[in-house]
Amino acid sequence: LQTVLEAMAAGLPVATLEQGPCRDACDERTGWLVACREIGVDPTDVAVAPTGHGFWQLEPDRMALGRALVEAVDRPQERLLKGLAACDRVTTRYRAEDAAATAAARLDELGRRWGRVAGAAHAGTGQGRGAPIR
Repeated sequence: LQTVLEAMAAGLPVATLEQGPCRDACDERTGWLVACREIGVDPTDVAVAPTGHGFWQLEPDRMALGRALVEAVDRPQERLLKGLAACDRVTTRYRAEDAAATAAARLDELGRRWGRVAGAAHAGTGQGRGAPIR
């Protein structure tokens, strides 16, 4: 996300996935959103803890990414307008306080999901994992 925000602050439009953390900062006004899908990842290839539903990553739809890049090259006026909107977004509305609030909301949601998933595994046993992380 940091690299995307830096590009936007420099007045560059971005092509990013339609899901994931970059979606918090980007929309159709600031760049091109590329379709993607969630794919499983082999746990032995990952050095971090799994999400609430296993190991996964987002993979862009290659055709959609290609279309977005061709459009960015073929439409210089649109590229300029998206770049200006991207710069405006970062410099006037995407402050550290906003990023912290967005991160807190995401963590709360993950905590609620994790609590439901973990609690479901132990339903009725009294062995649930407790309250979601706050």
